[in-house]
Amino acid sequence: MKDLIIETFSKKFYSLSEKFKKNEFIFFLIYRFVGGIPFSIANILPVLFNVKLKNYFFGTFFGILPTLFVGTTLGSGIEKIINENEIAPSFFDILTSKHVYYPILGFFIILIIALIFRKKNYQNKI
Repeated sequence: MKDLIIETFSKKFYSLSEKFKKNEFIFFLIYRFVGGIPFSIANILPVLFNVKLKNYFFGTFFGILPTLFVGTTLGSGIEKIINENEIAPSFFDILTSKHVYYPILGFFIILIIALIFRKKNYQNKI
């Protein structure tokens, strides 16, 4: 299956593949951290770029960990708000609660860091 994927897509992504090979771990970390690509396609791309197993593991671990942390913290905060109230709170009450406000703030901080990191990395490599 690997040969079929490489044969089908290698010509379309040749220039990106060359850039990816120069700094494989950093590109893969940014790729996992920034996201925006459907997960099924995201798991095919490392095959296309022939990513080393070590870089795949650590890039995925460190790239997905912050987003997973913010998502689970946000879900936990919403659950806590629902369990503490007898009637359904308003949307504004949910947003201003510290259990939800901090994870949303964390999400925006991660987004800003990812955009700065991506912009800086692409300026230096292209």
